[in-house]
Amino acid sequence: MACTRVSEIELAQFLREIQIDSGFLELGLWARDSGVPLIVFSDGFDSIIDRVFAASRVDVRDLGIRIFASHLEFKSGVPSWNFPYAFGCAHGCGTCKPEIIRRSLAPGAVSVLIGDGRSDRFAAECADEVFAKGWLHTYCADAAIPYQPFSNLSDVLPHLGAIHESVLSRKAL
Repeated sequence: MACTRVSEIELAQFLREIQIDSGFLELGLWARDSGVPLIVFSDGFDSIIDRVFAASRVDVRDLGIRIFASHLEFKSGVPSWNFPYAFGCAHGCGTCKPEIIRRSLAPGAVSVLIGDGRSDRFAAECADEVFAKGWLHTYCADAAIPYQPFSNLSDVLPHLGAIHESVLSRKAL
């Protein structure tokens, strides 16, 4: 980050071009309506995530989405950042995804990771279920981590429904 030179205006212009997965809103609605917590965790920055969601008309509060990410803000035109969710990560991550999973998982719940990048690899190693594309798909295949491939979040929804029903069935017993 110390080498990054960007103004707040330049960053805002760049972020206008970013599109979220077309299935994200459907996933968010399903999670909310099913009572399943939806957590977005990222080695990226909170203000960037907030702007991309807002530009895509994703109402994070309405959907009950919790976001864990590094913090970025501009103070007098100068970027300032910190890492509130690093938790002393042994891997050096700005956001320690395995620790967030451990702290967020309710007893008897199933952790599901849906990811695509390098920063997801440690979470993939500890999640109960993994959906992977891109770099993470290759990593899981090479590391023999069980996963389901996907190309769009809409591909994941039928699987999430089945996982959710399975958890509910176990709780009923």
